[in-house]
Amino acid sequence: VPLCLVPAAPDTCTPLRAAMAAAETSAWQRTRRLQAIRAQRSPILSFLLPQSARISDDGLKALDEHKYRPGPYTPIDLLLYRIWWQPLAELLPRWLAPNALTLVGMAAVLASAALLLVFSPTLEEATPPWAELLVVLLLTFYQTCDALDGLQARRTGASSPLGELLDHGCDSVCLSAITLGYCASEQYGLRPLTLGALCVSWVPWWAAQWEAYHTGIVRTGSALFGITEIQFVVNGIHIITAIFGNGIWGVAIVGSFDVRTLCVFIQMLVAATLSTLSVVNVVGTT
Repeated sequence: VPLCLVPAAPDTCTPLRAAMAAAETSAWQRTRRLQAIRAQRSPILSFLLPQSARISDDGLKALDEHKYRPGPYTPIDLLLYRIWWQPLAELLPRWLAPNALTLVGMAAVLASAALLLVFSPTLEEATPPWAELLVVLLLTFYQTCDALDGLQARRTGASSPLGELLDHGCDSVCLSAITLGYCASEQYGLRPLTLGALCVSWVPWWAAQWEAYHTGIVRTGSALFGITEIQFVVNGIHIITAIFGNGIWGVAIVGSFDVRTLCVFIQMLVAATLSTLSVVNVVGTT
């Protein structure tokens, strides 16, 4: 621009002016056309498809500076990392996108839930043993992909806030699918018991994301018990169902208090413990 102020060299302004004119006729005009089109949208379309708010400069800076900080690893996490996850990660081709592992893992969970719901659409019908064992394989595959996507991202330098958002978003969907799966195995039925099982699955997960928002640490449990152990417990439910049948969960303990009700109470205790841990960690950092 300062060259344009020098009378002796007027020709130096020409390329700059041409570039500015090209920018004015291309990108800026397209942006203005889009803005004009959006401004002319009907009220109904604006209600159904509202315009999303733009990310502020502070938000863009926070995204650029964001670093994934995991919580403590349990002994089982460390063992699986050493003997299973890390060796598998070294075998993955570098061209394989981490997000592809995330999506394939989620597809396995959705397939496992769909399989059980085909046989038990009201969560009260019996499920065949082979379907329960196949669900165990699908959930183990998901657990492996859920561990490998982060390892692959760091291994290839592809870590990003978008990948973390996709990973946790898929985990949120999988949480409900996994819960409905073992509700079908234990024959909860379409009753408040099933809603209670879903709620006690959602609350600690929501609390973990709330904690991450305030502390910057994604914590999925304590140093002794976390999401990996919970996934093993779920696999155990399906294995027990495959061996002893769905009726094992209806065995009465005291009066009408049966095994499946006991399982919900145990789940409530674990959820309350993990949620309280999140609250304590947030309060301790604020």
